[in-house]
Amino acid sequence: MATPGMRDPRMSFDGVVRFAYARLDALRAEAARLDGLLGVYARHFRARQELRCVPAEDHHDMLDDADCGCAACVDWTLRREEFVAAGMLLPKGHRWSTCLCETCRFIGRVHLNFLAATNRRDLLIEMAFYAKHHSIYPHHVMAWHEDELRRPGYTVNWCAQEMSRFPMAHWLRKCEAAVGPVVSGMVFREDVFERAA
Repeated sequence: MATPGMRDPRMSFDGVVRFAYARLDALRAEAARLDGLLGVYARHFRARQELRCVPAEDHHDMLDDADCGCAACVDWTLRREEFVAAGMLLPKGHRWSTCLCETCRFIGRVHLNFLAATNRRDLLIEMAFYAKHHSIYPHHVMAWHEDELRRPGYTVNWCAQEMSRFPMAHWLRKCEAAVGPVVSGMVFREDVFERAA
């Protein structure tokens, strides 16, 4: 800011000074945007502490807008809100899905994060349904699911682009192969694989 009696440095004849002040303004705007995003995280963290998390096997009846306070639901809610907020940054006349400008690429990345969180949460809900209604070992099934998704191969990119390509029968078979030896028998009822295909 200019002091009394001085010219505004933003109007300097020196291009470097003008560039530095333009960059400072851009950084301040970015800091304000990040502060807003951190505020969203803080609100959800506080709300999560107040919510009683639904047990994993009870996720089978979660609604599209429900947030039980578990990590998967909170992550999905945060990513959804980030995507909505990022959409407001879209320059007029741009399409984030096809444009290669910096802002549209940023929005595309936020969308990828949201899609990954959605796919992870959808898989949680589906696994919970089969654990609750088609298995006598729901705790084992959901413990397997949680451990499986911690594996390093399930990156954000993979979860966003590949996870939904696998039918539910694929996940049920993986669970059956891993949990079956632990419980010494069938984890799911035999007819479940045809239903999930």
